[in-house]
Amino acid sequence: NGGPTQTLALLSGSPAIDMGSNPATTLDFDQRGDPFVREFPTGSPDIGAFELGAPPPPPPTPTQRLTVTKVIVNDGGGTLTLADVSLWIDGAPATSEQAVFVTAGSHIVSETGAANYDAVISGDCDANGAVIVAAGGTSSCTITNTYNALAACLARSRPTRTAMASATAPSARTAATRSTPTPTGTASTTATRSRRGPTPSTPTLTGTASKTASNARTAATRSTPVT
Repeated sequence: NGGPTQTLALLSGSPAIDMGSNPATTLDFDQRGDPFVREFPTGSPDIGAFELGAPPPPPPTPTQRLTVTKVIVNDGGGTLTLADVSLWIDGAPATSEQAVFVTAGSHIVSETGAANYDAVISGDCDANGAVIVAAGGTSSCTITNTYNALAACLARSRPTRTAMASATAPSARTAATRSTPTPTGTASTTATRSRRGPTPSTPTLTGTASKTASNARTAATRSTPVT
């Protein structure tokens, strides 16, 4: 339950609650010590070494401080301002050059919103923005953004994926339409010819054979003498 010695907490509804005494308010705290007051509420101490409902001690106020400073270099045509960039300490918003109270230990400094700028983190932070703040100490980090004209130029000239996909899709559909003939006409013509009958072709052998046989019979008749 807190304090330098073991204590037994009173249960809710215990008959010992607010039934004790503290003559002349000689005791400021219960057996656990500061900040567990002996009378809670005032004038109504509990029986025993434990005061039910006494507020727990507040968390210690951090004394360590961490400061982040933003430097912007717009040489070459950059237009970035402090208002365009967000600074962060452990994911919480921070303001340039304003110290923030932090716990002792490891922290991360970062930023967002500096497109087309090269970022360099220096000071007590490493290149990735990590910093260790000593107990009771102060640390400071600087993030310098320098305008990168080449990166900005490439970003402006590079088409977006959406625009490229939109331009490619109609071309692909047009090419497919032009290069793929439909088989409908050929199939229709073939079916029509089939219904009309076979296409005239070389005369059959039937007529030729009949004419040859007739000629043969005539020749036989002329060459045979009458007896």
